[in-house]
Amino acid sequence: MFLCTLKCMDMACQTYPVLGIPVLLILACLGAVRALQVTCRSADYCSTGLLAGYVGPLDTAEQAKTAFDRTHYRRELIMFAETRLVNAALVADRCIQAGYGHVLPLLVDPGDCQRIIELFKHYHETFQGPDGVRHNVSCGWYRTTNENGVPYKSGFKYLKHEVGVTAWWRKWFTVARAVMLGYNVMAIDEDVVVLGDWYGMVKSPPLSQYTMFSQAECAFCINGGFSYIQNAAPNGPAAYLVFEAMQRAVRWAENGSALFSVSSSLGMNEGRYYQEDQSSLTDSLLSCMAGRPLYYILLRGIGADEAGWAKLGGRKAFMDAVNELALIKFYRKELLLEGPMAAKVWGDAYPVSSDPPREANGRLKVTIMTADLHMPHSGGEWPMHMGGYLYGTPGPYTLSYRKAFQDLGVPLPPDPEDPATAAQARAIKPELFALIGLVDSRLSPDGRQAILGSWLEHNWFYHGRVGHWHLHLQPKYTQAIGHIHSGLHQAENDRSQAKRMIMQHSGHYNWQLAGLVHGGPARVFYATEGDEMARFSLQRVVAYAPGVLHYGLSKETFIAAVSQLARVAVALRAVAAWPAVDCSSDWVLVNGSRGGPKPVRHTIPWLHLDTFYTVSPFGRSLNELKCEWSGFHNLGCLRNDGGMARGLLAVEFEHLLHSRRAEQPEMPHLVLQLQDSTNASSTPPPGATSAGSTSSSSPPSSSQATFQRVTYRQLLSYNADSLLAVRHWGQPLWLDRLVEVVELPQEHEALWQGWRKRCPPLRYYELEPRQREKW
Repeated sequence: MFLCTLKCMDMACQTYPVLGIPVLLILACLGAVRALQVTCRSADYCSTGLLAGYVGPLDTAEQAKTAFDRTHYRRELIMFAETRLVNAALVADRCIQAGYGHVLPLLVDPGDCQRIIELFKHYHETFQGPDGVRHNVSCGWYRTTNENGVPYKSGFKYLKHEVGVTAWWRKWFTVARAVMLGYNVMAIDEDVVVLGDWYGMVKSPPLSQYTMFSQAECAFCINGGFSYIQNAAPNGPAAYLVFEAMQRAVRWAENGSALFSVSSSLGMNEGRYYQEDQSSLTDSLLSCMAGRPLYYILLRGIGADEAGWAKLGGRKAFMDAVNELALIKFYRKELLLEGPMAAKVWGDAYPVSSDPPREANGRLKVTIMTADLHMPHSGGEWPMHMGGYLYGTPGPYTLSYRKAFQDLGVPLPPDPEDPATAAQARAIKPELFALIGLVDSRLSPDGRQAILGSWLEHNWFYHGRVGHWHLHLQPKYTQAIGHIHSGLHQAENDRSQAKRMIMQHSGHYNWQLAGLVHGGPARVFYATEGDEMARFSLQRVVAYAPGVLHYGLSKETFIAAVSQLARVAVALRAVAAWPAVDCSSDWVLVNGSRGGPKPVRHTIPWLHLDTFYTVSPFGRSLNELKCEWSGFHNLGCLRNDGGMARGLLAVEFEHLLHSRRAEQPEMPHLVLQLQDSTNASSTPPPGATSAGSTSSSSPPSSSQATFQRVTYRQLLSYNADSLLAVRHWGQPLWLDRLVEVVELPQEHEALWQGWRKRCPPLRYYELEPRQREKW
């Protein structure tokens, strides 16, 4: 155990690299240790603190059985697979704090599991489990080498080569094993958030009769990020669906010659059209609906290869068979919810503008898309217009995969390729499947776009971005589970960064835990990740004082203001705190909401705000709602390899201010003087309101939209030099008015021009119209 003899500074803490992320050894020095606070989303399934937990390998049947036995609660398990430590820690923490302690992360190796356990040991220091032992998150892994220590090419024993993302298959392999052992399993991705009482809904009639729920990717496709299986027969169709989804990847990775011979496009890059887990899940789903093996993958893979389609009797014949056997068997089911169940569900459509219609007796009518699952069987026939027989003789990988399930000691589903098992397959009881979060192609009578089953689970675009996921703002309606996966702002980030920003804006991001992973509270920002001198780097942060930017400013003025803020940051070698837009500004409102009374009184859902492209709202209350301009959702605006010209998102700056005030309540106001006056203000202007606030009844006078011109030398000569000598990390230097910085030295001007190239919003009006439409 390391002892802290001095106040821990980032540059003085010993670290070691894990997956490219520095993880702090002296965890207790950071002050992040705290009591765990649990908000039980499902009272009857609130398991946090009640489990023994498991940390260990999952390779053998006995290891898996022990892991499930020590992790489950009332036969419920939650599973996800990750390769990134910070993502794994955050999603596990969200589950645990929602009361779902029965979560089993699947990480890459023992080292990753040990590191996440150490993180939780210190983070939840005062939290103890049923045996009086400090409780951490459970964690499992699979070996990545064979008995001789030779690494598996795919990183996983059952795949001859990589097929998509190996972590996906670790998850579905584990899910299938648990389902066959009689557990109910929620399979999630790292961008899933717990919002409401999932178990209270699916354990109550009429949903308790459904065996499997999956999020829709299309009108008949499964999205791989969220599925839930309950009360499945070990050898029934739902168990077969998840078992077969991976088995197809295993078989075609081992020997895809029969598949690839249909069309050369299928064989490119060893079957690149079969890389997604959700494609395989969809194939299995359609097979279970049809009651015989189907291969919808062919439609995606063969594409326009007419020679390939000719081998199968033509594209039309194939599509007719898929439609007749499977697709037309989806049906809309009206459900009547009553009692506590109805009370949990407020709406089933977007946009949510009023309560949904209720029947006279108080019951609530909702609609979901459903299907009957049957055990598929070929009957020994493989018609070419259905794809033919696309496998070879099972090899060692396929046999090893099947043996892993046989070792569990439970009956396997009947082999759909063996004619002798056809009667057995037909005798297996069907199970009900629901495709949830499905955008209905038909509009309701009032013109709204219905989302079938969205009250159970759906994505960010249709519900999260209008406020239903901001639980700290107490929305009237929340769904049970949210999945960020789509509807992200179209800035030039990778999807994982865009998802992280959504978590931060909606209040689902644990800054303290992220600080432990990254190596300190000063390193949780995009500008300082991986920066060993983060506290030093954040000793210079320049920002507009509260109230300087208001709802009376046009978009043109706002963009000019942030461009000049960037020039001040370059001049002072400081980090720019990108300001929030006032949420009452006309240019962030949708058509029909502009020009009305100001300030706007914000409510959830905030259908009046342009959250499709322009802004992401955040804040600690509706009265303090702020709007992050999506133009800054771009890593080029936030950091660069040289360590200069960096910025903080508005939501990051808010976190910085709150965390610094907690550490140093009497944090001084340091205002940059912009004129030669001994009486220049040393505090923000009187009566200024929080940036982005709507608490003032009228905006400041139009004169405050005037930019004060100041040269580089003047900026430094007034009081900047003395303020920069103040050594408080995270201490902002305030600009109390709009400013125009001129006559930058050549070195600084070059730095500014380089930043403009990396950060498109700084040259907004030079961009093509289609680029500007993003923001």
